[in-house]
Amino acid sequence: MVRLNNTYLVSFNMYKHLHLKFMKNKFVLIIFILSFGNTAFAQIQRYQAAYIYNFAQQLEWPKSYKSGNFIIAVYGNDKVVSHLKNIAATKTIKGQKIEVAQYLNSAQIKKAHILYVPTKYSKHMATIKSKIGNNSTLLIGNGRGSIAKGAAINFMTINNKLRFEISKSNALKQNIKVSATLLKLASKKH
Repeated sequence: MVRLNNTYLVSFNMYKHLHLKFMKNKFVLIIFILSFGNTAFAQIQRYQAAYIYNFAQQLEWPKSYKSGNFIIAVYGNDKVVSHLKNIAATKTIKGQKIEVAQYLNSAQIKKAHILYVPTKYSKHMATIKSKIGNNSTLLIGNGRGSIAKGAAINFMTINNKLRFEISKSNALKQNIKVSATLLKLASKKH
């Protein structure tokens, strides 16, 4: 330190040291916040997978969908796929083995029981809905306006908690019956 006119000045080296220490701490804090955010997002995806599995237990598909594998498809590249595969490894849906499919574009869309469209792909909802056609595929969205675009169920966050809204009429258009229990659990009904 240098003393000038009864004032202490921090030497350049000491300033540099303090500045680097501050920047290092700031960087660690940013990494912590980002990793916490990613962890929270991963937790939401885990919950979404569990919700999707539980939705399937509360829905009724036509007879032609009650044999073979129960197909849960995800549109696009989303980590919810790995969580669904974990569930599929140990669970069944009404006696049917669960198969998890991933469609990276609309040309890949095939017959499925459930098709989940994550937020980042919600802009493709109209195209996806037209590809489903009259198949008894339950469309699940995760974006504002998904119900209006044809989804039967849409995830939403209320007070930092994962919730869902449901459109019984959209499910019935796909020839899928919704249980009274699932309707009661929905935060919003259309």
